[in-house]
Amino acid sequence: MSSPPRPEPVDVAAVLRRAYWRLFWGQALALVGTGIATVALALVAYRLVGREAAAIFGSLLALKMATYVLLTPLAAALVRRLPRGSLLVGLDLARAALLLVLPFVQTVVGLFLVVLAFQVCSAVFVPAAQAITSDLLPEEEAYVEALARSRLAHELEQVASPAAAGLLLFLLEAPLLFDVAAAAFLASALLLAGAGFPEGREQGREGVLRSALRGLRDFLAHAPLRGLAALNLTAALATAAVTVVTVHLVRAELAGSERMMTAALVAAGAGSVAGALVLPRLLDRLAKRAIMLAGGLLAGAALLLGSLGPGFAALLALWFLLGLGGALAATPAGTLLRALAPPGGKLALYATQFALANAAAMLAHPAAGWLASGFGTGPTLLLFAVLALAAVAAAARLWPRGPVGTAA
Repeated sequence: MSSPPRPEPVDVAAVLRRAYWRLFWGQALALVGTGIATVALALVAYRLVGREAAAIFGSLLALKMATYVLLTPLAAALVRRLPRGSLLVGLDLARAALLLVLPFVQTVVGLFLVVLAFQVCSAVFVPAAQAITSDLLPEEEAYVEALARSRLAHELEQVASPAAAGLLLFLLEAPLLFDVAAAAFLASALLLAGAGFPEGREQGREGVLRSALRGLRDFLAHAPLRGLAALNLTAALATAAVTVVTVHLVRAELAGSERMMTAALVAAGAGSVAGALVLPRLLDRLAKRAIMLAGGLLAGAALLLGSLGPGFAALLALWFLLGLGGALAATPAGTLLRALAPPGGKLALYATQFALANAAAMLAHPAAGWLASGFGTGPTLLLFAVLALAAVAAAARLWPRGPVGTAA
């Protein structure tokens, strides 16, 4: 009697790569859905309050950042024992359901409550997906490429989602944009449901608050991550200068057109994309510390030169360098988190970094608007340059030279 045939060996690496690509495209769909929903949200705010829509919409964006800062570590601690694949699918389904409710909201309070629930879901989804990506790509080279790919997807979404929403408005009524965005989240959930993620639930009996504080304690225990916390401010200042100051600088001070303003924004995005694309090769040759500090210095120098009142052509070059420097300063953060995460504490560490980066953005963006409106773009960019370079100096001091991977 012949023995049964032996099963073919499973190519674990191939299985993990397939799961990663499903996760990547799921995240990309969620990004598109969020971008379209943001445009639709501005229209709903206008329907509810008319001319005060700008103030309401700005408050909603502030609520988004505050949610990320205050609730991300707590939410991550609350769900740390759940199966990760089911968690991501559930968060996508919840966001789709909330978007379907939004067109029927009739009060500003209701609008804030629905948006708050949506942002809580996003506050858990983003760091959880980042932590899973780290597990799916154990090879450092593949993980660095994934970080660069995520940065590229984010930059493209900044341009593609508003454009897609504008095109859809030619075909659909504004409330139906929420249906399109919800469909994107449902498609993301469908992709993630069949991904087959390794279920690495985090163990431990400590409470939610203590777990969240442990994530912050673990973060601050490592010199490279203390340096990263300072570099978060540099990256946030660079991003705020592009997204907030560019409009005032090009339209009011250079008397430029909307096309010129768009060109400046595209130049900064192109610089960020270039930084993401060259990062894998740089990490093959240089230490993470050198790359991230150099990126911060480049961003600070671009801000400093921008404060001198450059012409439009020079501004395009400076904004390209600003995007490039910001990308180099921020994108390698994932490699540090992966190298330094304690056993069972990866989600907490990613959530802490997500909260800290958004805290820096929450400070930088309003400051950019207030300062540019009150004092002009030159003094604003000069102050931002000083702060950015000071943050780089602090990062260099907090993160001494040496191998990554030891607490200090």
